Amino acid sequence: EMCIRDRYQRRVHGITAIASDIAEVNKENAKLNCQVTKYRTFMEKLEGSSGVLKKRMGFASEENRQLQLQLSVLRSKCTQIQQTIFMLYNQNSNVEINGIKLQ
Repeated sequence: EMCIRDRYQRRVHGITAIASDIAEVNKENAKLNCQVTKYRTFMEKLEGSSGVLKKRMGFASEENRQLQLQLSVLRSKCTQIQQTIFMLYNQNSNVEINGIKLQ
């Protein structure tokens, strides 16, 4: 009878130890699940930020295109002004523009 009781107690002790190990594994699993959730949230935020940046880059690209067009128009106007000044200079070397005498 003592032998049966010892075996029973050893089995109970073994089962208790296994249950304790399972509880520890469950705690670690819960921590890992929490970290995974944080990581997923972080990744979702990054993806959202990436989308916002792509939109901003699109707007910046369009704005850059508009500025390039304006710059092209300004260059054309500058060329016209230079041609006008050169023409005036050729007509009369005593021409003054804004108080500056062209010679």
